[in-house]
Amino acid sequence: MQARLTYAIKYGGHMDRAVAFHRDSLGLKLRFASPSWSEFDTGEVTLALQAAGEGHPPAASRSASRRTTCARSARREPRTD
Repeated sequence: MQARLTYAIKYGGHMDRAVAFHRDSLGLKLRFASPSWSEFDTGEVTLALQAAGEGHPPAASRSASRRTTCARSARREPRTD
């Protein structure tokens, strides 16, 4: 079975501005919006925006090494034990 991406979450600090950018500038179709969680329909993948908070800093403040580590972890085969 081949894995496929169906859901992506982006953490941010300003939900209203983030929603406006993704909807108005990128032309994504907004499914729904709230102060802490919003979703866009991008075809086969849902893009969700979540308000940044404890343990979830805004995406711009994450280090490149952390993103690389997450990407490597995501590519690993699922455990079968």
